[in-house]
Amino acid sequence: MARIFTSKQKAIDLINNRINELNDFQNFNHVAWKARTVSDLTEIFGPASNQVFNAQRLNFYDIVTNENGKIRENFRQLLQSYIGFIKDHIPEAQVKVVEQIDWEKQYNEMHNIVIQKGHNFDALHKLLENRDSMIDELNAEVEMLKNNVFQTENVTPLRLWRFFINLPWESVTIIIGILGATFALGVWLAHLLKL
Repeated sequence: MARIFTSKQKAIDLINNRINELNDFQNFNHVAWKARTVSDLTEIFGPASNQVFNAQRLNFYDIVTNENGKIRENFRQLLQSYIGFIKDHIPEAQVKVVEQIDWEKQYNEMHNIVIQKGHNFDALHKLLENRDSMIDELNAEVEMLKNNVFQTENVTPLRLWRFFINLPWESVTIIIGILGATFALGVWLAHLLKL
């Protein structure tokens, strides 16, 4: 794809200016005109382009002759062909619409986000406090269970007493009933065997 290094309209305007200067027969300086033309073509197409090379190859004669008129016509046709090339092969520049940034809207959005993050932080902090208090309660319950659960090692009458005190009343009555029935069964068997 062909490309130029200036805007399409600027390139066409520069080349048209050089063509118009070719028509000025009274003040025309072919050395200055050619230097300016090569400079403009370099700005438009780049320094290593064929367009610059072609313009550098055409030379005016230092002595005013009819040949200089032919060279002017050659330059005019060459420059007009460049305008045609630009019109045919260079796409129009896309105009970018600069989007206005609504700073106040962005500030409000960011402010709302910061407020929401603050609420989220507070809720998380409360969850952590609840979790910590729940852990403390569970630790206390575990400690109480350790102290009150019947363990076979280091069985003392005090531990047995705590164990029975902390049992639900239904369990205590069942245990007393079982112990009483076992005692009664033992007494009955002893009476039968006449021990």
